[in-house]
Amino acid sequence: MADQAMVRKLSACETMGSATVICKDKTGTLTMNQMKVTKFWVGLDNIEDDSLVDVKAILSWAVTNLGMDMEKLKQDSTILHVETFNSEKKRSGVSVKKNEDNTVHVHWKGAAEMVLAMCSKYFQKDGIMKSMNQEEKSQIENLIQGMAASSLRCIAFAHMQIPTDGTNYKTLNEEGLTLLGIVGIKDPCRPGAKEAIDAKAAGQHVSKEEVIEGEVFRNYTDEERMEKVDSIKVMARSSPFDKLLMVQCLKKKGHVVAVTGDGTNDAPALKEVDIGLFMGIQRTEVAKESSDIVILDDDFASVADIDGGRKGKLRYCHLRR
Repeated sequence: MADQAMVRKLSACETMGSATVICKDKTGTLTMNQMKVTKFWVGLDNIEDDSLVDVKAILSWAVTNLGMDMEKLKQDSTILHVETFNSEKKRSGVSVKKNEDNTVHVHWKGAAEMVLAMCSKYFQKDGIMKSMNQEEKSQIENLIQGMAASSLRCIAFAHMQIPTDGTNYKTLNEEGLTLLGIVGIKDPCRPGAKEAIDAKAAGQHVSKEEVIEGEVFRNYTDEERMEKVDSIKVMARSSPFDKLLMVQCLKKKGHVVAVTGDGTNDAPALKEVDIGLFMGIQRTEVAKESSDIVILDDDFASVADIDGGRKGKLRYCHLRR
């Protein structure tokens, strides 16, 4: 326990000493999983207000500047249909009826580039709606790319009023919407994350150069995956299947693989690997039951201090000699 690790399978400590690859989940493992709004755009205008550091502050700004009374809106509206978030569309939506005049409004939120693609108009910061031409859309795309390059998660919000003429409200409009705004959210790195990644100094393999998205890796042929898997450093926007596929490829290439995980989406990969490392504070039971070692303080730096980590790796190297 001094190392903040609870070993569920004793053999995992020995195996950890021979690990050649550690696949690390980013959110909540290398980062704090404490989201903070650092950028807020309405149309092409950056709202530079130091007080806008969370959702409540942004809603307060909207009430003051756009005339949005959130409590009154909730009381005077009825939810008709909810489109739940899925990892392919990367967005979620809802249709709401205003009780006073029976008008129906569709709202979407999600990955900024996906929501922007559905929009043909946008709100300016003074609350005036304007048609969006291709040049303005390109400018907004550049804003999104700039925030993403600064390691920010970009979430956009869009709206549309639809006619009350018997339209099927269970099919939410996905085009012709009005862009309401974009927020950039930062998830700070854990204090010991940099040092923990330096575990490569103990002989643990840290993949080389390539950065790809999960969809790209998924669409490779079997031969391409086996050829490229050793060079992949970061796999962004990866599904549970993508993670599992990567683990399977690494094991086929002879690697001893460890994986960190904290959620249900990590469970398939945690079951498949040689050593499953579960980040243990406020995480899902499914992932925990699939793991071999539980990291009690949620700090990836503790992985390097496990008896089978840096120390175990050195012992393993001495035994090989």
